[in-house]
Amino acid sequence: QLAIRTGPWPKGVQYELRTLPVDKKSVLDGDTVTVYVDTSMDKREAAAVPQAVLKAVAERRQARVQHNFKTADSLRREIFHAGYKVIDAKNGSDEILAHRYRVRLRGVDAPEGTMPYGNEAKIVLLNLVERSPLHLLVYDVDCYGRIVADAYCTSGFIQEILLRNGSVWHYTTYDLRP
Repeated sequence: QLAIRTGPWPKGVQYELRTLPVDKKSVLDGDTVTVYVDTSMDKREAAAVPQAVLKAVAERRQARVQHNFKTADSLRREIFHAGYKVIDAKNGSDEILAHRYRVRLRGVDAPEGTMPYGNEAKIVLLNLVERSPLHLLVYDVDCYGRIVADAYCTSGFIQEILLRNGSVWHYTTYDLRP
């Protein structure tokens, strides 16, 4: 169960996302993570899937049935380059079409991977979010195309947890919260 904020959204929130569980390869550094949102579980996401992606998913499924794995792999790359991923469901027969987002945690900054404590900050975030679905309150998109969001996991408000343990600092240039 996610420890999520209830009630009205804070000022500035544009929309919310609920993600699939985070994979350990998805944590890029101490303040950025890549997440996937199941397009079938979110009306906004389902309506935004490009027709070309839906067509590629159907063609990939057919290629796999026909054991044409070269074509299926080519279509998988096409789907990925469009910002989506086909994930095999746990039952082994169904597939999930998921939209990929790069998320910049709002209001905090962490050392980069090559800086002192950069790898440690990444590990702290990874330990917090790995295998956990996230609840994101999305505020903006930054100049690198990442969504800027407040993030919640099963342990609580991620930015607050990271600030309390010292793996990030409050990024006051872009965040006016106390």
